[in-house]
Amino acid sequence: MPPEVHFNFLNKEMLCTLCLKIMEKYKTSYAAKGQDFIEKLKASCKGFSNKHEIRRCENGFTDEAIDILIKNNAHEICEIARFCKANEQPLEKDNEDNIDAFSNVAAIPEVQKDAAIKD
Repeated sequence: MPPEVHFNFLNKEMLCTLCLKIMEKYKTSYAAKGQDFIEKLKASCKGFSNKHEIRRCENGFTDEAIDILIKNNAHEICEIARFCKANEQPLEKDNEDNIDAFSNVAAIPEVQKDAAIKD
């Protein structure tokens, strides 16, 4: 069972929706590429800056975790990971393709482009 993860920078209502989107993508990628997809995910662990985080990431790719990805649907995976509650539905998008939960998040201010920085 994965440890409970605390996300202070995301609206809690978004966690299930985010998890579902990621797991749906992972399942689609696994169906198309199989073990090659898993190897690429493992290789992405090298992107962490310290050895402890790299090892922790790599250790997450157990046979049990891969089996959960293969045998369960996205919602079941997100329930196991405690990002979704039973029967929780993903957030709806509005007419502009925005997820409703973003209405509670402050907008990131525009940053002036420095003339010395090139596109």
